[in-house]
Amino acid sequence: MPLLTEERREIMRVLEQSPDSVAAFAIRFFFPDVRTREEPPAQAAEVRASRMDDLRRAWLLMQWIGDYRTAKDVFRQCGERQEREGDIAFAVSAWASAARCCYALGELAEGDGALARCEALVPRLTATFVVSALGARVASGVVRGEFESLLADLGTRAAQQRPEQRWAAALLRAATAALMAMNGYSDAAIGLLAPVIPALERAEGTFANYTVIACTAADTLWAAERTDYLDVIERNLRQKVVEPDFRYVAVDGRLSLARLCALSGRFDEASEWFARARTVLEEQGARPLRAVADYDEALMYARRAESGDRERALPLLDAALAQFREIGMTGWLRRGEELRDQLNR
Repeated sequence: MPLLTEERREIMRVLEQSPDSVAAFAIRFFFPDVRTREEPPAQAAEVRASRMDDLRRAWLLMQWIGDYRTAKDVFRQCGERQEREGDIAFAVSAWASAARCCYALGELAEGDGALARCEALVPRLTATFVVSALGARVASGVVRGEFESLLADLGTRAAQQRPEQRWAAALLRAATAALMAMNGYSDAAIGLLAPVIPALERAEGTFANYTVIACTAADTLWAAERTDYLDVIERNLRQKVVEPDFRYVAVDGRLSLARLCALSGRFDEASEWFARARTVLEEQGARPLRAVADYDEALMYARRAESGDRERALPLLDAALAQFREIGMTGWLRRGEELRDQLNR
């Protein structure tokens, strides 16, 4: 795929000519010319000339590179400065992103503090930037495993998109589909996922939020125990996320691929991808998702329920439970204890 497709050139031309500040924000932040994870670090090192460049650098670190700790520090600095100078819209974006990085690292108390600062500013904004605050709130619930409280608000936003929020439609629908599946509404989840599939097919993996949309689509199938659209989701996940090795807070392409392999009965390949995911998540310090990887592999064996699977699952589950307790992942802890009770019957 060329670095800039004709379609992307046309999109960028239109955005560059638009007087809309959101369009200017989009071209600066959402259209990086990168093909692999190796390219954003060089860009991130170069963009430090202004306040906006600091924010863009942090976005590159968070959305493509996966350096959440450095990104968190930059976002916090940007949030402090922009709030002090009265740039409320970008202060909200910075604090929301700082919170998401904290949650990805398992630093829940610090994340809650950043989220509180973000949400205190939200009433002063138009709807365009409120999506950032919502994303941080969802990250808090997902990391903790408290899915039920998130569903109503996110579902309403997915169903009633405002014109200025259409850029986030695929992301909101994919996230809502995953939450529906996690709450037991499998048919509704798959129905909401259907409109996301054309976006996965058409979009380039370098677009902002593509990684989380692809991973969340796969994770919806995992939670629902369904295989609808599995082939097309897996193909795009492999080609556009895993091969270029793009990262994103609270998801991992390797982990999502492991889940798809397990759903389709390729258990040996799934185990290999679980192992690869663990290695990367440990390197990133992404402790919550590292714990979930152990839980999910245990769940894979529990679902298969063949001879020896209980013995394979229990050590993984014990490891996951210990991590859930240490981090404070209350909802995940409940699910882990329920799974252990099931395995011990």
